[in-house]
Amino acid sequence: MKLMFLGFGGMNLLNNAGHEMLGVPEPSAPRRNYKQYDEEPLNPRLSNVALRGRSLIADIDNQPVVINISGTAVDAFEKSPTFEHACKCCVKKV
Repeated sequence: MKLMFLGFGGMNLLNNAGHEMLGVPEPSAPRRNYKQYDEEPLNPRLSNVALRGRSLIADIDNQPVVINISGTAVDAFEKSPTFEHACKCCVKKV
């Protein structure tokens, strides 16, 4: 079983090297279209909201909290037409 997986790894390496030599382009990720929602006011319990990578840092009821969010949510936030407004208004991108 080990030898079989070792052989598959070697074949994969040769296949990738062959594609690199021939200049076969790697498939790119499809562009995602996200649903747009209406603007809503930020909950008054939240303050000092900042987005740092995949972490949302905020004060909830004056208690600092770090919330990990998915890469898809960050991508949707950054591609939204209100991204510039959100960054200036209530969410700081650090």
